Amino acid sequence: MAVTNWVVAGTDTAYNGRRTGKLASGGRLAIAHLTGTWQGRGERQLLRGSICLTNEVGASVSYTYTANGNHTVYLGARRFRSNTAAGATIAMTMDGTTRQESLAMNGLEDTLVRIKVADAGAGTHTITAAQTGDGVFYFDFFEGRLSSGGAARLRGNPLTTLATD
Repeated sequence: MAVTNWVVAGTDTAYNGRRTGKLASGGRLAIAHLTGTWQGRGERQLLRGSICLTNEVGASVSYTYTANGNHTVYLGARRFRSNTAAGATIAMTMDGTTRQESLAMNGLEDTLVRIKVADAGAGTHTITAAQTGDGVFYFDFFEGRLSSGGAARLRGNPLTTLATD
């Protein structure tokens, strides 16, 4: 099989891909700084890729990084409600700008989510996610996506299957 002469045209065609090795934290790459009481893996073990949790108002996770260009930052967390607990309200702060996000679901639901925190330019940035309300805050990762000028170039891999609609 061969796929040839594909053309990507129109608006909004820039590739928006995660750049491993640049901004990734939690289960991804660098070490995030935890304050307060957390359960799960400790600060040094976040590299191994395990979600951690807190139910302490004021507990936070932060990460400082340098990006080479315009990018979008995301927080990976768990949004849920069970018979005994629910997701907390958190404050996400990036470079001094803060916004609130509820991690509680309607009904008995549970899902891992990737929440957009902010768009940022090149330079050094600090992102912090802090629990501000009752409930449980499950932190998984911080992620940065750098926009490039075109579609991703994928290396061949005979074990990968791609599909289109």
